[in-house]
Amino acid sequence: MSICRQDTATKLAAKGAAASAANPLLPNNQYTLMLNLLAQFRRRLKDIKSNAAKEQVKRDELLPELKPYVNGVLEADTGQQDDVVVYYMVWSLDAGDINECLRIADYATRHCLAMPEQFARDIWDWLAEEIAIRTIKASEIGEPLDHSAFTVWSLVKDADLMDEVQAKLQKAMGLVLHAERPELAVQHYRRAVELWDKVGVKKLITELEKQVTAEAQK
Repeated sequence: MSICRQDTATKLAAKGAAASAANPLLPNNQYTLMLNLLAQFRRRLKDIKSNAAKEQVKRDELLPELKPYVNGVLEADTGQQDDVVVYYMVWSLDAGDINECLRIADYATRHCLAMPEQFARDIWDWLAEEIAIRTIKASEIGEPLDHSAFTVWSLVKDADLMDEVQAKLQKAMGLVLHAERPELAVQHYRRAVELWDKVGVKKLITELEKQVTAEAQK
């Protein structure tokens, strides 16, 4: 999509969202068009067997096509339910663009957007668990850890999270702090165990407690 087309799509989305918010009975033609495009994209993805191929199609083709519209919706900031925005958020995470996912998540959680029917979790549980799992997996294979778990915590901390989901996120934050701030990491691990006994951090707690005690005795 050319820069000119992107700019036009963003302006149309913002205008349509604002008009629809001002008069809910007024049809948002731009949103209807995008819902139809979204349905086409979902059918296309359904025909692809490989998850890796799906991720590439999302990253290289679908997300760039949807981004101008999504930017327009965020610019209008009406907070109306928008399945295109929600799918864009989910697909951004699937494609590995964590920053883009979190940019949309800030808007989506602030306005309490609903997840599509086929998702078993609400937006707060989905976001917290997906980012927590990503962080935990990265730790297990020795990849560098970012601070996305803390960004997510700032978005979901006041929500009614499932105990297991919050435990995973607490564990993820502990893992990020494990090496540099062991005393804080232990606090997150302890909270994780309080929420879900099987979260898998008891050995980490023992390890860090010994480390913190040894450092205090120096």
